[in-house]
Amino acid sequence: MPLVFDETPDLLFVRKRAGQPVFPWHRRPAWAKDDAPSVARQLEDERPEQALVEWPIGFECGIAHRVDVSTSGVIVAARRLDVLTEIRALFSERRLRKRYLFLTDREVPWDAHTERTPLAHHAKSKRKMIAQRNASTAKRGRWLEAITHFRRVGGGVWEARIPTGVTHQIRVHAQLVGLPVQGDTLYGGAALTDEWLAEHPGMSFCLHAAQIASDDWSSPTLPLPTWWPVED
Repeated sequence: MPLVFDETPDLLFVRKRAGQPVFPWHRRPAWAKDDAPSVARQLEDERPEQALVEWPIGFECGIAHRVDVSTSGVIVAARRLDVLTEIRALFSERRLRKRYLFLTDREVPWDAHTERTPLAHHAKSKRKMIAQRNASTAKRGRWLEAITHFRRVGGGVWEARIPTGVTHQIRVHAQLVGLPVQGDTLYGGAALTDEWLAEHPGMSFCLHAAQIASDDWSSPTLPLPTWWPVED
């Protein structure tokens, strides 16, 4: 399946697989196949012209943002340096509409909720973020504003729309409101079975970037992965 699933004169909309890193591994995990390329490497192979631009470090091949390895869905890449600068400004100015879908096995009595609890890096774990429970919550660094709009979709699937972009934002806020992401044991989610994990290497939780849009452009919506264990 081609990596680029839609494009404009300025942008490439890229389909990231669950378990695929956006950029090459710093340290390849045991489950990762040697011939499984990162998004950046695959994009370079499909669109060699993307590698000819002198992109800033961390934005190779024009890739404008990252998502977790387990997360599937839309990634945006710029086709020129000036376009990358514009996209990064949209991120920093919170002028992008980012729509995610996630799966949970928990239940709450409401269908929609906006969570605004600030987040920060965990005081003891480099792997985790933490929500501000009170004024004395221990953290590293400063508190970061985070806004997540939750909406029930059905069958255990929920939508999360985020104007902000803090690390692990949806995962931490989902835990905070009682809807931890299925498989996300780092933030209270129920573990997926060993059989499931063996069949879907690198996909440790069910989170999907369905769409990203600005006032001037929009990616097509990528449907949920068909192999998610969604309830009828």
